[in-house]
Amino acid sequence: MTDPHLAGTAPARALAVIGAGSLARTLLAGWQRAGVPFPSVLTVSRTASRAAEIAWPGVTALSLEDDASAATRAVRGAGLVVVAVKPWMLHEVAPRIAGALEPGAIVVSVMAGVRLDTLRTALGGTNPVVRVLPNTPSQVNAGIAGLAAGAAAPADVAVVRDLFAALGDVIEVDEDGLDALTMLSGSGPALMFLLAEKLATAAEHQGFAPDQAARIARGVLAGAGALIAETGDDPAELRRRITSVQGVTHHAVSVLEERDLGGSVIAAADAGLARARELATAPAPAGSTARPTSPTTGETT
Repeated sequence: MTDPHLAGTAPARALAVIGAGSLARTLLAGWQRAGVPFPSVLTVSRTASRAAEIAWPGVTALSLEDDASAATRAVRGAGLVVVAVKPWMLHEVAPRIAGALEPGAIVVSVMAGVRLDTLRTALGGTNPVVRVLPNTPSQVNAGIAGLAAGAAAPADVAVVRDLFAALGDVIEVDEDGLDALTMLSGSGPALMFLLAEKLATAAEHQGFAPDQAARIARGVLAGAGALIAETGDDPAELRRRITSVQGVTHHAVSVLEERDLGGSVIAAADAGLARARELATAPAPAGSTARPTSPTTGETT
């Protein structure tokens, strides 16, 4: 079944994904789940073992280990090229694909920190380039992605917007806002997972078995998230509705407020933003084998 977001958009384009780490797999899983009708899908990873992991039905998985020209082969004939490697790998990847890009092919970078002018220069300056920073819930079509279009034509931006709308919500921002959104949407799920982890720990502390504690934590976060999404109400208002003065919830919330939960979240956001900005210029680690990794999760591609 084709996702309704894609109805009436430009004809489907062949897809090439450079990188096969966690983020690339997240995107491909979400698009497959939504039924996005790509004529073909090719991925490129560094190793044959990584390629084997992503050789799903409908996906042709190539590796540089088996074929040094795999990246060049992948982009030939592709109308959409997603670059999903670690930022400091761009200058290794770009020469492999720049001369092989099809005229008019749209390049979508999901790399944190690498700005559009850098991308256009590295890729030869002729193809439209759009930056998108999705998050891991995109795998289940419940993601949120930031999109920075730069100088790309509206028609090209629409193709990219509709493509990522199949994975969830898309927020268009300027590039200066994109790094901040990287932390909030990209790293935000990890903060929610951490909260679920701590809720489960608290449940065990209060005598529940580990499997019961895990069910409680999952149910609480899933239910609260669904309530926010379905009602559209302000989270602060939803909290107030169940926080009776001097009641159980009031006492629990007061502990977190006294320990400055809000300040801790802001500090975490600031730390993540600082790191996102560092990634664009971060050199390969000393002694690194230069295996590219997902900019969001750090997994090797």
